[in-house]
Amino acid sequence: MHTKGHAVHGFQMPMMQASVATHPPVAERDRPLTGQRETGSAAVHAAGPPHAGRLEELIAALDACRSLLEELPAVAYLAQLGERDTWPIHYVGREIEEALGYPRQAWMEDPGFWSRHLHPEDRLDAEAWWREVRSGAIPIGRPSSIEYRMVAADGREVWFRDRAVLRPDGLIHGLMLDVTEEREALERARRAEEERRLLLARMVGAEERERQRIALDLHDGPVQWLAAAALHLRRLEELVPDPGARATADRVAQLVERTVRGLRGLMFDLHPVLEREGLVPALREHLYGLSATADQPLDWRLEDDLDGEPPPDVARLAFRIVQEALANVRKHAQASSVTVQVSSIRGGVHLRVQDDGVGFDVDAARRRPGHLGLASMRERAELAGGEFTVDSRPGGGTTVEAWLPVAPTAERWSGDALRA
Repeated sequence: MHTKGHAVHGFQMPMMQASVATHPPVAERDRPLTGQRETGSAAVHAAGPPHAGRLEELIAALDACRSLLEELPAVAYLAQLGERDTWPIHYVGREIEEALGYPRQAWMEDPGFWSRHLHPEDRLDAEAWWREVRSGAIPIGRPSSIEYRMVAADGREVWFRDRAVLRPDGLIHGLMLDVTEEREALERARRAEEERRLLLARMVGAEERERQRIALDLHDGPVQWLAAAALHLRRLEELVPDPGARATADRVAQLVERTVRGLRGLMFDLHPVLEREGLVPALREHLYGLSATADQPLDWRLEDDLDGEPPPDVARLAFRIVQEALANVRKHAQASSVTVQVSSIRGGVHLRVQDDGVGFDVDAARRRPGHLGLASMRERAELAGGEFTVDSRPGGGTTVEAWLPVAPTAERWSGDALRA
């Protein structure tokens, strides 16, 4: 049985089966024609075939649909499942000519046109996705999408987000949206992220090198001199017969020895075991030193839930943030216990330092100048693309948390097609 249709840029849209033409709907047959006065064949001829009005409505609807498709700010297309590796294109929107510069008639006349103009880096993924749509691997009626590049007539790379759905009648309805500007913006963000991370790595590296230089200078200079001075004072103490002078020499020797211990602790802080043994051993060693030099007894606990050793730049940053948080505990918290947690969360390193000290008003501290430790920790975390929070209240202890990304925070867009 043949069908008649209305052509829409190469796509023959079936409008009405012959059976419909000879047998209009019951409602149409039984409805009286308003204002009908004549009788006989002349009246029937004047009214026209009973289905003529319905046919005109369908044609008008098809014209409206065609106009809508042509005005879309995207590329609508309609494909038919074919035999083997062919998929005839019945319709493609005129927006494709503006996007790529090729006449759309080429798409409908050449089934391989789309594949040949895919970007070489995206061709395999895009073609695999299209085969899934055609094969039924994606359930009929369920939309599927992918992003890929095509090469325009002038050589430009144009990114499309292609969304297609296989209908039960074997037709594939699709919509291609030009997302080149979006992709370029994301690429700029990715590059900015990379540059920021490189800047941070250089900054942290320069800081660590300066710390090492200072630690070595202290070790080879003031620490050695003061240690020698303490030794001579002890010998002098033995030679002085006067008890008062001997007591004075003892106090001076104790002060020098305490200064040497302090400088050695400072040297350790400047040049920890981080580079040799990793983040957690360095934190453990630092906590040992902190409890040994604290003005009051301090119990500590270190919880390690890392999936693996973070990259060196992230490990250095994490150590310095925890070190600064623990320095605040030692100087201000008057705490009896502190817990340090290090874990792998959301593709990064999560740090948590919690004490049971006196606490403080966070908002007031931010407004008051002089809290360089909090500002330093926040700046370090945020410069790395991470997060930093402080939770404290007077009498309620303090919790410092930071999250540092191991990978760039801006999504890495590559030449691979993204599928959904």
